[in-house]
Amino acid sequence: MAVATRWPLVGRRDEIDAFSRALADPGCQAVCIYGPPGVGKTRLGDECLDVAAASGRRALRAAADRADAGAEIPFGPVIHLLPAHALGDLGDGDTVSPAAFARVLDATRGALAPAAGESGPPVLLLDDAHRADGWSLRMVDHLLDHQALVCVATVVSGEPVPETVLRWWRDERGVRLDLADLDQTGVDTLLHIALEGPVDGAAADGLWQASRGNLLALRELVLGAGNGAACSAGTACGPSTARSGRPSGCASWSTAGWPPSIPRPGPCSSTWPCASRSGSASWRRPPAWWCWRTSSAGA
Repeated sequence: MAVATRWPLVGRRDEIDAFSRALADPGCQAVCIYGPPGVGKTRLGDECLDVAAASGRRALRAAADRADAGAEIPFGPVIHLLPAHALGDLGDGDTVSPAAFARVLDATRGALAPAAGESGPPVLLLDDAHRADGWSLRMVDHLLDHQALVCVATVVSGEPVPETVLRWWRDERGVRLDLADLDQTGVDTLLHIALEGPVDGAAADGLWQASRGNLLALRELVLGAGNGAACSAGTACGPSTARSGRPSGCASWSTAGWPPSIPRPGPCSSTWPCASRSGSASWRRPPAWWCWRTSSAGA
């Protein structure tokens, strides 16, 4: 079963158009992409970078994680954007003086100045911006104010968001895009393109029921099937591990719709339908990411 390494972007035309308009607006400093875990925020951000690069902008990436929010070392997610010769001004401690910050900011503005042939300031994808440390957010915020940068920030809905990030869209300095899971038509289209061919109707319906349009869940289901057994027409892919890693296995759904002998999977249900290659039924606990996703979405 062939699966595209980078899945195509489906059902996000309106968001891409909104980003293109924002990029063309000299007064727009940021595009903030909100959505639940696994909905495709980073994938959309990558597409925004492609659009920016195609228009002659320099594309930059930075990513924060849970450790960065309380990090003792400032500028962790964006340290690669700061000129090396200016980093000595920061000192060795976890505090930065106003004078040192100003010097590093000035040097970074110079490094980000559009080169010959570039159509405007660089575009930075700041993934999980709500987890970035305060110094990183201050630096990005000042660069936006000086029109040295345009930021595409992804934010997980329902998690605490620093005031700095909130101001980017709340004070009309940028725009906010809210992503939802794909509908069933979007899932069918995505499967057709990603698998490079039509998908059996029962299999597509099963994948829709299991993922409910969440891109991370859908991708893990499909990749898991490719990892374990090849799914043929009349089958649908399903996880067979309770660990948070990639699932594997292929659940046989030879009849239309969900098999009546196997309960539909629900949030954190005690079992998950799975079948071996011989078709014998088996029962396993659902994967950890399924429980995490559904509980996060309900928070």
